[in-house]
Amino acid sequence: MNEERSAEEVKAESSDPSSADVEVSASEQAPEETPEAPAPSNAADAPVESDSAEPSPAEPKEATAADGSVDGSVQSASAKSQAEGASPKPKTIRKVVGQVVSDKMQKTVTVLVERKVKHPLYKKYIRRSTKMHAHDESETCRIGDRISIVQCRPISKTKSWRVHEIIRRSK
Repeated sequence: MNEERSAEEVKAESSDPSSADVEVSASEQAPEETPEAPAPSNAADAPVESDSAEPSPAEPKEATAADGSVDGSVQSASAKSQAEGASPKPKTIRKVVGQVVSDKMQKTVTVLVERKVKHPLYKKYIRRSTKMHAHDESETCRIGDRISIVQCRPISKTKSWRVHEIIRRSK
């Protein structure tokens, strides 16, 4: 019977000076029970329950990531391939051969790398060249040397190659 108190009784108690210390908010009050409507007699009026895989709002949802993992952790592509038993892809090291055209900077040389490219229309091979800066820690390269350089992490804004070996010294 205490649960079915009317709003007037609650208001009267809150105005009572003896109960001024304890105030009961509307959210803390016991919910009033409302008599449920009788179940519909025919099937057309009955609520339709869906057979979908979505959980109802009362059930907590599990966090699922885009890759389907339940815990939401993200795995890298290499971790996934290792977990599946595949061997990781070996990292390819770019190595090119060129000629030193400048050694005026400290621990840096400018290397001219030439390659031959087939012309798309005339099908004739054309020489194309690219100048790259390479890191020369020991400063042994001189102008005219034929050297091989390998790609590395960026050392500066324009330098992401390092000298691998000197193939032929200039005369």
